[in-house]
Amino acid sequence: MPLYELYFALRPKIGEDGKETIKNKIEGFIGQNGGRLESIDDLGLRKLTYEVEGEKEGIFLRALVNIDSTFTNRLTQWMRAQDEVIRLMLIRAEHSKKTSVKNKEEKEIKNVSQ
Repeated sequence: MPLYELYFALRPKIGEDGKETIKNKIEGFIGQNGGRLESIDDLGLRKLTYEVEGEKEGIFLRALVNIDSTFTNRLTQWMRAQDEVIRLMLIRAEHSKKTSVKNKEEKEIKNVSQ
């Protein structure tokens, strides 16, 4: 399954509990559909370039997910239906994973040979 990067912005008033709730929802939804959530990184509160759904700021997060390419439309539709999510972008990140795996393998080989 290819690796995708999912960038999304949450309403700023959601709080820590709300962030954890949406993270768990995303992980559950992806898992139920045969995918796997690799990680979620909190990118922090950022000012939006323009107002989106009445919000001037958003809490940005980045998730790395392994999902089948036929599932991407369903994932974005589901994400857009969540009230907490005000923006999202899903991009394929296969190249970056291959590069990081290759670099990790090279480091391991280098460490073994020393």
